Order: sequence, then C-alpha cells, then structure tokens
Amino acid sequence: MSFWEQPYPIESFIDKIAQQYAGEVIIGESQKIGFQPIKYQQNNDGSNTLILERWNNEKVIENV
Repeated sequence: MSFWEQPYPIESFIDKIAQQYAGEVIIGESQKIGFQPIKYQQNNDGSNTLILERWNNEKVIENV
C-alpha cells in the first residue's frame, strides 16, 4: 500500500488490531456469564494474558 509509511508491515498492524479485538470480545462475552476481568497483560513475546474470575454467590446450607 503506497500510503503505508510506517517502519513495520501493515500485516503486523492488522494482527495487533485483531488481537485487541479478540481480547475485547472475550472480556465482553465472559462478563455476560458472570466473569470479571482481573488482569490483562501484554507479554514480551507479543501475546496477551487475560485472567478472569467468577464468584459463586449461592448460599450453601449444610445440615450438621
């Protein structure tokens, strides 16, 4: 592409956008089923680590 005057290939840019979009979709969909994002980390190798948690709020009744 003639307008792309960046020092890195456009494919790298598109891959980064796709990776960010995937992370947002995972967070959004997991929140729908009760998960909350705890940590979103970009790693040195270019990958991302996403930690989610979900607490069980149901009361447990035990007969002792």
